[in-house]
Amino acid sequence: MRIIRAIVSGVQEPEALAEFRDVRCAASEETIREALTGNYRPEHVFALRQALDRAGLVANYNTVPYDPRRPFDPSGLRLGTPAVTTQGMRAPEMAQVASLIHQVLSHREDEGAIAAIRDEVLALCSKFAPYQ
Repeated sequence: MRIIRAIVSGVQEPEALAEFRDVRCAASEETIREALTGNYRPEHVFALRQALDRAGLVANYNTVPYDPRRPFDPSGLRLGTPAVTTQGMRAPEMAQVASLIHQVLSHREDEGAIAAIRDEVLALCSKFAPYQ
């Protein structure tokens, strides 16, 4: 929550925000700083969304704090949980989904890896029948 409060209060620098990481957070300040320094150029965000789509993980474009782009052409991606929690997925599955997203981002140009990740996504989803 400290990092969110800092963002809302106007802190924008990744170095300063990383210092607000929760002590329970497994990621280091350096990892958080790198994530916050991300490359938000439209072609990179588009490529990330395409890789997630190919792996069967749905994301939609969304604005980010202090987004330099227009609301109808935002810089960020949103990964929502309502669809999966409605299906009955809980914390253990969310950890698996987070791992799958990380794998996609780490191997976004490796089609073999993306195909394997898609198989994992399908296996996970097959355990949760829609709308029961």
